[in-house]
Amino acid sequence: MLSLKFLKDEKGFATYIAIGIIFVLMALSIGISAIVSNEVTLVGHGSSRAKAYYLAEAGINHAIWKLNQTTPSGEVSGDFGDEGTYSTTYSGQVLTSTGTFNGVTRKIIVNTIETTAPSAFDVGVFFGSVTSSYNNVPTSRYSNVVIWNGLASTDQNKVVLENYYNVGATKGWLNIYGYVLNKPEVLIPPNPSDPRPHTTLRDPERHAVAYARRVLNPVNYLGSFSEGRRGSTPSGYSPPYFNTTSYDSKIASVPSGVSQIWSTNVILSPGQRYVRGNLTINNGARITTNPSVTKTNPAEVVVRGNVYIDGRIANGITIGNASGDSYINILARGSIYFNPWGTNPYPVYLKKETQYYSQSNIYVYDNTRMEQASIFARGSVVVQSRYNLTANPDIDLDGILFSGNLIQFVVNASGGTIEFDGGAVAGYKNAVGTIFNRPIIFTTPNRSGRLIQVTASPAAKPSQMPSVFQIPVNVQPDYKTWRED
Repeated sequence: MLSLKFLKDEKGFATYIAIGIIFVLMALSIGISAIVSNEVTLVGHGSSRAKAYYLAEAGINHAIWKLNQTTPSGEVSGDFGDEGTYSTTYSGQVLTSTGTFNGVTRKIIVNTIETTAPSAFDVGVFFGSVTSSYNNVPTSRYSNVVIWNGLASTDQNKVVLENYYNVGATKGWLNIYGYVLNKPEVLIPPNPSDPRPHTTLRDPERHAVAYARRVLNPVNYLGSFSEGRRGSTPSGYSPPYFNTTSYDSKIASVPSGVSQIWSTNVILSPGQRYVRGNLTINNGARITTNPSVTKTNPAEVVVRGNVYIDGRIANGITIGNASGDSYINILARGSIYFNPWGTNPYPVYLKKETQYYSQSNIYVYDNTRMEQASIFARGSVVVQSRYNLTANPDIDLDGILFSGNLIQFVVNASGGTIEFDGGAVAGYKNAVGTIFNRPIIFTTPNRSGRLIQVTASPAAKPSQMPSVFQIPVNVQPDYKTWRED
């Protein structure tokens, strides 16, 4: 009896032990499962973070590629469905890219380094054909026109006159009736019978370059005292691509309507401000921008008709901020006139990083002062000094002049002097690379002290080249600034 009871008690104890072991194993299994599940979750989250980072990095690379295309843009995105997305923005030379995968986001921020590829504007003067006249006699040696580089002796071959014209019997002619120099200083004597430039340095190794396609006598220094040389090969520069589609579409969207007169100060914001008729800016008005206006988000005044910027009244006109970059674009369907009225106008100041585009013509008259700005037109650009002002020079332009037709510098008999520093181009390429040449014309009177001087000065150019020129810009990330937000 005792043995049987003992055996029964032993079996019950074993059962309890087995049940306990089962509970322990179940607890261990649940714990291990939780640990494994947690580890799997952590690994999955880490994988999602890594994939989100790689997507953000892909967005940076996509934006860099896009910024180096013919039509640059830093605003790019990618959607790969279950594989995630990225979105990249570009502002103030900074790229910000956000990658997203499986609900996890990573953000990369990097600054960019931008260098503009060499263009025709870098050599100061570049056009299809050249002619100048003195008292309207084209072959006169006394045209009082100086084209030079104004740079140090180490910066040679920076004045380039080229003619790519290649049609008919006149192909390739380049007639220079003024003189083309490459010197650090030029003094024009007051005696019109001897307009040769005098310098303190005669260095034959510093050359201007004149090149034309014509095989025999392609470059003619007709009666000039040029110390440049005739290039046997082209400079390697060419006219820029000229595509104003973006500007023209904005102009086309403005319906016909009432003209406006801005006679008080105007502060512009980013985006377009439309004028349905003509726009007149007068009475000492100053046109400036608020701090939200940037290089990638400029302020644009889009005008259906003509633009008259009139400095007759009060203290002249200023377009742009007093200091810094303004990023103002004035786009007109009609012509643009700077100081068109009055015998002794107040100055019209065109400040840094402002652009003026006309689908027609642009006329620049006395006491216009341009500081690293851009004037360009589908038609002609005429720079004309009509009165001998107390200001010297009468017209002073630093920046870019571009014409799809011709550029003309004119000094009337009662006028004074015109000085232009920067890059001037008449002629362009179209989308398929065909070159269209246009002339540049200089006209001066038979008067001492009347002078047209064009200086090849890359330093005078605005840093913001108008995008319609489609000049290649090399954009690369500055890896030293690569950071995650």
